[in-house]
Formats: sequence, C-alpha cells, structure tokens
Amino acid sequence: MSCHPAVAQILNDGHEYHQLEAKPDKSQVPPPPPLTFLSMMREIYALALSSDPALLTQHFSKVLGMPESLAKKFATNYHPEHEPRIIADQANLSSSEIFKELSAQVKDLWPKNELAWWIMKHLFGSEVFDFQILGDNKTLRKVRRRQHKDNSIHFRNYFFDTEGKGLSHGRAALLSRECFGLPPHVRRKAGRMLSELGSEAGVDLFRALKKADCSLPPNQELASLCAALNRGLRGEEVLLTGVFCPDYAYRETPEASVPYQYTFDNVGGGVGLVALQIERILPALIEYLKRYGIPYRVVLAIADFEANDPLILTRVGKTRDQFLALCEESLRAFQSALPGVPMELKMFERDLADGRLQRYEAEALTRMEAGDFGAIHCRTGKSVQRDVDFLAADRRSFYEKWFGHRMTEVEAYNLLLKQGAEYAACGRILLEIAQGKPAIKVAGDSPRMQLFSSFFMDEVAIGTIAATRQY
Repeated sequence: MSCHPAVAQILNDGHEYHQLEAKPDKSQVPPPPPLTFLSMMREIYALALSSDPALLTQHFSKVLGMPESLAKKFATNYHPEHEPRIIADQANLSSSEIFKELSAQVKDLWPKNELAWWIMKHLFGSEVFDFQILGDNKTLRKVRRRQHKDNSIHFRNYFFDTEGKGLSHGRAALLSRECFGLPPHVRRKAGRMLSELGSEAGVDLFRALKKADCSLPPNQELASLCAALNRGLRGEEVLLTGVFCPDYAYRETPEASVPYQYTFDNVGGGVGLVALQIERILPALIEYLKRYGIPYRVVLAIADFEANDPLILTRVGKTRDQFLALCEESLRAFQSALPGVPMELKMFERDLADGRLQRYEAEALTRMEAGDFGAIHCRTGKSVQRDVDFLAADRRSFYEKWFGHRMTEVEAYNLLLKQGAEYAACGRILLEIAQGKPAIKVAGDSPRMQLFSSFFMDEVAIGTIAATRQY
C-alpha cells in the first residue's frame, strides 16, 4: 500500500512512523511487515506461552490500552488451545468461529470475544471501531439473547466491504491492516490536510495536532477546519473559541488510556481539567497560525450556566453565588497560566449568550427527544442514533459520579440528550458570535461529545480541534 509522498513525510515526522513510499535503498533497514489481526494474535500467543502473566498484562495495558485491572484479568484467564491459524475459507464462518480459529477468545470471561474487540479497536482506531459493555455474565445467564437491561453491548459503527455490503466483526478483523504502524483512517485524514492546505501547511497542521495530543477530527469537521485555515491564509482573521467546564475535583488514575477521573466532590477556582487540555492545545495552534501569518482572535468562556442546576450545586456543596465566584477565579487562573497569549475570557451565559442559551437548548432537546438530530449527520456522515446510544452507555458511569447516584440506561440516555442540547445551544451561539468569519472551536472535553455542537450548523459550520480523551 502506498500513499502520496507528502503524506509519507507527515507520517515520518519525528521518526515515529516509517515512510510509506520510498525509493529502494539496500543500505536501509527494511520496514516491518504490515500489522494484522493474525500477527497481533501470534504475539499474544507467544507471550501466553511464556507462563509469565505479568508480560501479558503489560502487553494488554500498554499496547491495547486496557485498564490495568482488566489487563490483569485477561492475562490470568487467557489459555489458548492452539496457535492462531490462517483462515483460508472464511465465507461461511461466523465471527465467533473466526475468532476461535485465531485463538482470540477467552472462554472463561464474558463476553468471550472481548479480547478480539480490543485488538480491532487498536488496529482500526477508536474513531472507526469501539464498544461499550454493561453488565456481567452472571446476570446474562438468567435470560436469553441479552434481553436483561443490565447486560448490553454497544458497538460504534458498522463495517462495509468495497461494494457497500455489511461485514461481520470477524471478517472485518481479517481485512484489517496497519501500514507500518499507522491506522488507515489517520492516513486518509493526513492526505486530506495536504489536499486542502497544500503540502507544507498540511504537514505542519498534522505536526501541530500531534504535538498538542489532539484527536483527528471526523472528515467533515476536518474540512471545516481546513476551510477556516485557508481563509486565514488569505488574510482573514480566524476566531479561536470554545467553552470549558468549571474546576471540578478530579484525581489521577493508574490507567494510561484514561489518566484522570472526576470525583465531583468539590469545585475550585483553579484551571480545571478540561481547561488544562485547552491550555495545552492553544499554544501549539497559535504557533501554527503565527508561522503562516494568519491573524487570530481568542475568545474563550467558562460554563457558568452549570450553576443553574441545583443537583450540581448540591453535589459540589456550593451555593449558586459561590459557584459563579469560583468560575470567575478560574478565568483569572487560566489567563495567568498563559500570560503571553492575548485572549478574551468570558462567563458564557452572562457575557455571551444574551438570553439565547435556554431558548436554543429547549429547541434542540425537543427535537432530539423526537429523534431529530439536526445537522449532526451532515457533520459526521454516520448513524447519529447509533453514536448517541453508544455515548449514553459510555458516559453512564461518568454521569453517576457527577450527580452522585446510580442511573438506569434510560436516565443516562435522557441526561445525555440534555447535555447534548447544551452543546448544541453553545455551538449555535459561538457560530453567531463568529458572524460568518472563519472560526475554530478548541475543545478540551470528550471528543465524541463535540458532535452535538453541530446540531444547528446546517450550512455554515465551525471546525473543531479536540483533545484526546483524558478522563
């Protein structure tokens, strides 16, 4: 598999990835073979034969990104019956049969194919394939066909072949490829940066996003981002904007994939966890703009409207006035953290919304509850309902910590729509503030939640740069 030479330059940046297209040179060390599901399973199988669960635990944690506790559980229970086998005829095999032949099943755990899904997530990237599991096998065995509400498995997106026909997970796994360590969806997006911005500016944008540890936006978001930068390259001022959460209490975790976890047992007046991500992104982005002489203006706001929710006030033990005063302190702390960056820092509802927030939020919520997700599909190109179902399952434990009580799937879903309506309202207000000028939203919270921001963006949209998941 080859790619445009300039894409190869992007991928080779920092010597982290091997160049995809190069002239033969016998003096060079040949690149490693493409990474496949089979090659990954062979490595896992070899580690299992070493009889040292610690090595397998480390592999599951560091390579696949499993939480430490889950990695240890898989390492302890993975007992392959045979070496992973090459499958010559896969047409009539189910996913479970394929994963069994590849020694990717852990029979003593539920679901038995979960290890295979972790490998697929690594190969394809979480933007292409991800899953969320609720419940355990003890409850599952009491019912048939996963009908119990406490046991459900949510998958993100479907797989299709070149003719548009659906692919099972097993067959998709066999078709997976990494070209010298970089997932295909990353290569495609790198190529888009080059085609939209030109080789030099495209390469530098990729470097800036990588330096700031940002997730690559969905294709339509990437198109909006590149369009804004192109207008900036022609001399227009680019608005850098966004909204960040108050300084809710959080703690560090031992998990490399999710290094922080909110506790929500207090709220402070410092730079909050979400704002910390923007603090990391902003200098890298501004450095890129300055390099190309793009004029910019920074307008950021804190989500002071969260003081309107009595449940949140109770959870953090503050009155509304105390909460708002701490938001003001957080703005001053953020400015102090980036003394060399000229910016306007606002209270979102008080200073920017001008009475529109609740009205826009109510409209978005009413439509979403009726199954109307506005312009989101135009921005993602995917099944919005499927993404929303996945997010509700994925954020359920997060919401339970935030509001301090256990939730059913329905409660988590309804809360997601309410929060999504807030994102939609904020996105519309930021769009109106831009007044048709090129704008880029900088986001430090969940990358996946950003899809709601495009609810009202039917024709004109704001491109988003989001931090990778940190909590």
